[in-house]
Amino acid sequence: MRNECGLGLARATGRAGFLRAGVLAICALLSLMSDPLLRDAAAASGPMVILVLGDSLTAGLGVPREAAFPAQLEARLRAQGTVVRVIDKGISGDTTAGGLARIDRALAEKPDLVILELGANDALREIQPAVVRANLDAMITKVLASGTRLLLTGMRAPLNWGEDYRAAFDRIYPDLARLRRVPLYPFSSKVSRRIRSSTSRTVSTQMKVASMCWWIALPPFLNI
Repeated sequence: MRNECGLGLARATGRAGFLRAGVLAICALLSLMSDPLLRDAAAASGPMVILVLGDSLTAGLGVPREAAFPAQLEARLRAQGTVVRVIDKGISGDTTAGGLARIDRALAEKPDLVILELGANDALREIQPAVVRANLDAMITKVLASGTRLLLTGMRAPLNWGEDYRAAFDRIYPDLARLRRVPLYPFSSKVSRRIRSSTSRTVSTQMKVASMCWWIALPPFLNI
């Protein structure tokens, strides 16, 4: 069955480019996982719990679950000696409205850190930026109110909806990061160049890149 993300990608004129943009968001957010953040959570009893709330970029559309981003992240951090459990709360095709509907259940897992990766499908479906902003703000508020740290990954709108829509959508993430004082790392030019060098444009291949390209972004912040 085709999911919403697939339907949106079929409509979008910049299909490959927008997929790459979403992949970049996953890669870039990891550069915010600095030593103090990891040390603070690891100091608590038991493993550090990282919860990734997202869409197909988190769920690993087109690849086995063990090859998806959350599983790759957990394996790499464990290999470096971090006692960690990464919870995959990715649903292909999900939107910010869907994320808001399930955020309370997700927080019941008592995570130390939430990585919020949602909004790409909203943009593909041309959901109004004001609605996307309100949904994201509500999720951020809930996470912070629970005492959990949060990393917000930025998204960008495809060009086919026009400049007004693109400008309004692209402002959402930096605006909320400033307002709620949460870390945001929208895109990485270094990773962008690496993604553009890929010759395959299939969803499966792009998801494999999303699962592994964090190796480029994360090591400098963990001294590995």
